Amino acid sequence: NTESASHYLRRCRDIGQRPHPARFPSGIPRFFIRFLTDPDDVVLDIFSGSNTTGRVAEEEGRRWLAFELDLNYAKLSAVRFMESWDAATVRGAWDHFDAGTWLDITPAGPVPLSGRPPHRRR
Repeated sequence: NTESASHYLRRCRDIGQRPHPARFPSGIPRFFIRFLTDPDDVVLDIFSGSNTTGRVAEEEGRRWLAFELDLNYAKLSAVRFMESWDAATVRGAWDHFDAGTWLDITPAGPVPLSGRPPHRRR
């Protein structure tokens, strides 16, 4: 948790959101993903937080599923996949997330989808 200038932290500041407090270096999940899985395997993270594991799994050619109890942290983890986006585009995507609308995140930028996500029970 010593990073201070990462893309994730910069984008959290850009959109005025507090980053997840328990981030860890990508080398930790990378070691275990490489050791325990093969390309195209599925990596499961049931406490995803800022989703470092999902990002690394994608970089390593694995599919992944991430679960996070805190909806704000789950939404905020999407910025890990927006490295090629400028700050204004990230802010626009955050507005979609805040409104509860669907948004496909691609390296080229966001693609709004029709409809809203299913209702979430509390």
